[in-house]
Amino acid sequence: MSSLLFGIRQRKGVLYVPRQYMAEQFDRRAWRYGREGRKPLARAYGMAARLFDKGRNNANTGAWNFTGSTIKALLLDTTAAGTWLKEITAASNAAPIVYTSAAHGFSNNDVLVVGLVGGNLSANQTGLAASVAANTFQMTTLEGIAVNGSGAYTSGGYAVDLTQATFVLDILGNRVGTDQTFAGKSSSRGIGNATALTWTAVPAGNAAQAVVFYDATGGSDATNKLFGWQDGKVRVVTNAAALAGATSINVQPLTGELWDGATGSAPVLNWSDGHSSTLNAAAAQGATSITITAQAAGGVANQSSADVAAFGGGLPVTPSGGNITLNPGTIYFPTLPTGFYVL
Repeated sequence: MSSLLFGIRQRKGVLYVPRQYMAEQFDRRAWRYGREGRKPLARAYGMAARLFDKGRNNANTGAWNFTGSTIKALLLDTTAAGTWLKEITAASNAAPIVYTSAAHGFSNNDVLVVGLVGGNLSANQTGLAASVAANTFQMTTLEGIAVNGSGAYTSGGYAVDLTQATFVLDILGNRVGTDQTFAGKSSSRGIGNATALTWTAVPAGNAAQAVVFYDATGGSDATNKLFGWQDGKVRVVTNAAALAGATSINVQPLTGELWDGATGSAPVLNWSDGHSSTLNAAAAQGATSITITAQAAGGVANQSSADVAAFGGGLPVTPSGGNITLNPGTIYFPTLPTGFYVL
């Protein structure tokens, strides 16, 4: 998969939320932090962006390109369903989890991103649809391991199908504000740049849980083609099992920073095997080991995954009548069609 990195901030008067504050901190704490310094960061923080399968194929065939196409960004409230954005109404605390979503239409091996599931937190994963039935489905991780439950389901949840979705209309949802167009684009040796995007005076209302990127040359939601999904998460995968009592876990290199070790509460990683771990120290982009509080009984299995809020990502964001700014930074387009990276 891929990694996208940007910071989101919101202004209302003097409100300013720098990138070093986590998505969950768009609350009263954000106002306090927002009145502090605005010194530019020496480095950026990564988040896991996924490419829609058909958007990736369109890039491979030249149907769109970063500098030549009109590229837009959409703030999306995922609590309303679309053709390939489905609401989840139950997720069993079982091994594996059985997700309930009426007439979802998914097929086995579709790439899904599941979020906002309450209670059964291990259900929130990026993975593959499995054991699909008319109104239910299961999931495996991208590594092919079943996603197991971690607690009783309480409420909420969505699943977006990155394989089936083609056009913007397929994933609406509720649009938040007016879509913004990338400007100041340039590309050299596979490295793209663009200026920051600003949604101005966004009316107070529902939170945006994701940013969707699309090629706007089609001219309407029914014909504009999707290519990128950004939910402010970093996908973490273990490289070895962690036994009960362990204070560190070996992981695949982190595509983004999880925590600075000081700001806010220590993040909890809800693993796909049904267990959880709590960070106990900073976890920087590129790290191959994370420090945790003593692992609870049951440990964590090798090749378990967790979608974790990126440090400084800014999602979800709740409009309050002010401006919302997305800073895309520098965009790296790799040779292989596995995604794109922004630093």
